[in-house]
Amino acid sequence: MKLPAPLQRFTDWRFLLALALGGIVFFQIVALVPRTLEEDLPSPQLEEKILSEGITVKPRRKGLEDKISEYSIRGFQYVSIKKGVKQWKVTADEAFFYQKDGLVTCRFVQAEIYNANGQITYVEGREGQYDMNTRDLELFFDVKTTFPEGLVTYADYTKYQASTREVQIPIDQKVTGESLPNFGKEKLNFESNGLIYHEQAGRGDLLSQVKVKITSPPDEKAKDQTPQVTTIASDQAHLFRFDRKAHFWMNQKSGTPPKFVHIEQPSMTCDSRDAEFFFDSAEKRIQTMRATQDVRIVEQPKPADPNDVSARRRGTPQPRIATGGVAEFDANRDTITLSRYPQVVQGHDTVVGNVIVVHRSTDEVEVEDSNAFTEGNENSPTRSPRSP
Repeated sequence: MKLPAPLQRFTDWRFLLALALGGIVFFQIVALVPRTLEEDLPSPQLEEKILSEGITVKPRRKGLEDKISEYSIRGFQYVSIKKGVKQWKVTADEAFFYQKDGLVTCRFVQAEIYNANGQITYVEGREGQYDMNTRDLELFFDVKTTFPEGLVTYADYTKYQASTREVQIPIDQKVTGESLPNFGKEKLNFESNGLIYHEQAGRGDLLSQVKVKITSPPDEKAKDQTPQVTTIASDQAHLFRFDRKAHFWMNQKSGTPPKFVHIEQPSMTCDSRDAEFFFDSAEKRIQTMRATQDVRIVEQPKPADPNDVSARRRGTPQPRIATGGVAEFDANRDTITLSRYPQVVQGHDTVVGNVIVVHRSTDEVEVEDSNAFTEGNENSPTRSPRSP
């Protein structure tokens, strides 16, 4: 049925108006869709997202501190894929885009970083900042990082550098950490100034003022069921995931007094320039510890039995001091093997040999190729091992 001319013109006008509005909406959608964060990925999906103008998280880049974001996305989620392989995934309560500056800031951020074996490192913090060009991700405030080895770190700043696949905490930032049950039988607590985790090498670097506490469960057959606590203090340390070991050392400057890695247990202290801990992969516990260079070990005597008459006659037991170039502690045998000019002194008694084995549980001392033994008395001279 043909419409009257006035009504026909009215209908044509409504059609043109709808077409114009549709064009405006289409233009706004195209203009507001964020540009691709990576060349091989599509733009973040905007379905069921709420766009809002303004800023909550300010950029932490010089010159942009007071800049207003172009737009924001609530419920932000982004996955980085390179050559078909998932690199990482980021989710945030809200993301703020500064496209001209190649920057995205986020609020309440969670990131999943995938390694070549599909294992995931989880990082979360209250604020985040993503660089569209370098693909680096920075997190701020109450940052928690959980590594696939079963270690967790806490800091106020953490950066994931995409080009090197490293998790970085600068040396001016305090880092604390602990182990999770899947790490092993020992409980590990540590602190350091700065940390770098090399994902590809499977190595964590503790950069300065390192303090580590290892709590080992008691032997099920032992009468004393008190856990054994070992503490280590050093300038730096490396934790190796693949080799299952930890390396501690001091930064010795020329012309300065000697510095020593300090290891302490309830009845023993050990000082050396360098120390390594080796973990048993099957048992997931410390198997051996090796101290090298200017080693000095002081073992306190066991409390004497008040009913032992012979012990009372021998008098107050003296600490046992052992020195050498190398000391190897075997947790399974409970022994200390000394080599490279070793010496053991207890009271006025001195033992020297090529290799000396100290059985800590029985106080027996084995000497291989002994070349000196002195059984002195209180009036005889004694040899004095170095003091740290």
